[in-house]
Amino acid sequence: MEKQYDEDLIKLIPVPKILDERHVELAIKFARGKQMEGFTIADFCKHNGISTKTWYGFLETPEFKHYLGEVQNAVIPNSEKDAYQQFKNHVLRIPYKQNPSIKELEFFGDTFSYLVENEKRQKLKALDSENTSSAKFTNEEARRSNLMARLKG
Repeated sequence: MEKQYDEDLIKLIPVPKILDERHVELAIKFARGKQMEGFTIADFCKHNGISTKTWYGFLETPEFKHYLGEVQNAVIPNSEKDAYQQFKNHVLRIPYKQNPSIKELEFFGDTFSYLVENEKRQKLKALDSENTSSAKFTNEEARRSNLMARLKG
């Protein structure tokens, strides 16, 4: 069964001026092929007559990388987007269940690990801020004491 996506969406994506027709053609071929066939980068490069070094060089160009990402988003079939949204809604209900299982909670944590990492970063930032404030206070006290000692002596 062939996956269907809206071909017109690709045409609406603005092409950065820095990219030539070959870049655009390869980006579209890669996005379509990856979505429909699931090939490797090496296979893609071999089939299109470019080296993997060249492909990775293209990916280092921010404009190409951004354009490729936009094209990849456009070739995701709407049915898959809808299915993912349903899946996500189901997963989001896990913490609100009366008695979620350990596996469900682990799955939730794995699925939203970026939220766990974000909370850790915020806590570290808050701790760092507290430490900086107390260090600043200690430094100010030390300077004040040093200044007073110099003035007296």
